[in-house]
Amino acid sequence: MVATRVDVVTVPRAALLYAGEQPYLFIAAGAKAQRRDVKIGVQDGEAVEISAGVKAGELVIVAGNSVLEDGMGIRTPASSIPDQHPPATSGAPR
Repeated sequence: MVATRVDVVTVPRAALLYAGEQPYLFIAAGAKAQRRDVKIGVQDGEAVEISAGVKAGELVIVAGNSVLEDGMGIRTPASSIPDQHPPATSGAPR
């Protein structure tokens, strides 16, 4: 059976980290990293569906995320945001 899912939030697999069994990621909240526990859904290649914890359009931190701590200061120059902080997207995992 093949199903198409619409209006779902997806993030790059590299954005996900784990504390035991709990998946989490960091978003850029102004000049600080904010840890978000998430619930994952369908995983397809490099994209992972997030069913709770992140909204479409929030800036997800991928590069260097493994060394971050909640509330840690980060730099997000406007010109590098799309490359270093891909936003969570709405749509089916690819």
